[in-house]
Amino acid sequence: MATDGADPPDAGSPRDGAAGPPRPAPRFRSTALASTLVESAALDAAEADVRVVLDEARVPLDEWDRAVADRLVEMKVLTRFQATEMLAGRRKLTLGQYRILDVLGQGGMGQVFRAEHAMMGREVAVKVLPRTKSTPDTEAAFRREIRMLGRLDHENLVRALDAGHDGKVYYLVTELIQGVDLRKQVLKYGTLDETQAAHVAIQVARGLAYAHSQGMVHRDVKPGNILVTAEGRAKLLDVGLAGSVLESESTRLGRVVGTIDYMAPEQIRSADTAGPAADVYGLGCTLFFSLSGQVPFPGGTQKEKARRQLQEMPQPIHELAPHVSSRFCMLIEAMMRKDPVERVATAEQVIERLRPWVEDPPAPLPRTPLPRSGRPGRTPANHRASAANVSRRSSAFNRELFDQLLAPALPSEPTGLSSGTYTPSLPIPIEPRPRPHDAGLVEVFADARGWFWRTGVGRITAHLPQSIAVAGTVGIAFAVAVSLGHLVAPVLALRVVGQTSAATLGCTVFLVLLAIQCLLALAAGDPAD
Repeated sequence: MATDGADPPDAGSPRDGAAGPPRPAPRFRSTALASTLVESAALDAAEADVRVVLDEARVPLDEWDRAVADRLVEMKVLTRFQATEMLAGRRKLTLGQYRILDVLGQGGMGQVFRAEHAMMGREVAVKVLPRTKSTPDTEAAFRREIRMLGRLDHENLVRALDAGHDGKVYYLVTELIQGVDLRKQVLKYGTLDETQAAHVAIQVARGLAYAHSQGMVHRDVKPGNILVTAEGRAKLLDVGLAGSVLESESTRLGRVVGTIDYMAPEQIRSADTAGPAADVYGLGCTLFFSLSGQVPFPGGTQKEKARRQLQEMPQPIHELAPHVSSRFCMLIEAMMRKDPVERVATAEQVIERLRPWVEDPPAPLPRTPLPRSGRPGRTPANHRASAANVSRRSSAFNRELFDQLLAPALPSEPTGLSSGTYTPSLPIPIEPRPRPHDAGLVEVFADARGWFWRTGVGRITAHLPQSIAVAGTVGIAFAVAVSLGHLVAPVLALRVVGQTSAATLGCTVFLVLLAIQCLLALAAGDPAD
């Protein structure tokens, strides 16, 4: 077998035994060698293995090529993605020093690939700036944001490792996380309970607090931009990039950057002035989705969603997720208030409000897929379809690709709205929604109640009637037993209890049992939850 990329020795053999023109070299062979990902020795070995099964001279070229490509995948020389691309005639499967291994998804920033550094062998995620958005302005904004991202280093932010351009393609290299995005977690494995949701949200809030301290606002906080592992670790994607890809374009054309299902009212009205409070709103909407399985305002057009974000309150979370405590529901509502002045203002405040639900280590997340009929949006009687779930079928990639290590936003949740950007008919009037006069008192009561239960006084008080009844019954029974012992066997009773009276012994037993039950009550949870 030739090792220099020339045709195999029998390439000129006639297909039917008769003389004929020489057979051209298979397209896959030349493409594979030109890609520099396959050495000729490995390709020769694969062809030799295939030749044992197929007669190269008598099968169609495309069938032969597919068989050789499949064999190279089996030999782990190529990935399935690489083999498919080469069969399509694509020779360039590198970006700078990175070999593209697989496609992982597509978001507002463009395609996302799993790649490997050619020399170090480290697998990473590579995000490619869309060619359609590669203008001098957007490229300058992209370079500026990349320099800022290079200075960010936080355990709850996906770290940027490298960046560059190959030809006319700009790309960003980030760490590859062993997890899935929160949107897929909920849709495939089910909604979270409030403990799991609190652990995810507080980690995202920590990442946001750090980014805000560095002068960066995310502006696209949503489940599709949060990666979670089975152990409950969470990392936030694309800090700063929601603005960089479209920033100059949005400033010039008055377009809104973000995802409308999770966008704060002030961001819809003026994206350029949206601050940290807009990220808090997005995190509140993310909690809403994580617990209920639907976005706050499902259905309707993008313009209708924008109007509802500005003017309406979503369906109360406790109606969609009855398992969530009233205090946690109140926190979500406080994070989603229309007026930033009335909203939980900062990520630090979110962290403080979530502490009662959070302990180390993070709460693990389920990884057992729900039956298809039981997934959010699939059973009308029990679930309400989320707008994000309606257009899942529009994805251009195989759904199994999203089971890989990095799963960014699906096309139904683009960074620019509706596969681009959304241009509202500004200004959209907002109708003032009067705040209940007792809303502040309710929150104060909730905070006082939380302190009451955290200190243990409330739990002991709640269990006190039952504790007294149990301890009293046992104490009386013990006193009666001692009295009967004095009557039936006075000598034995004197040796056992001495001169202590039956009433004293009964009271002692009562107090000991009551103390034990109070200690046990400290470990009990809030009965109202």
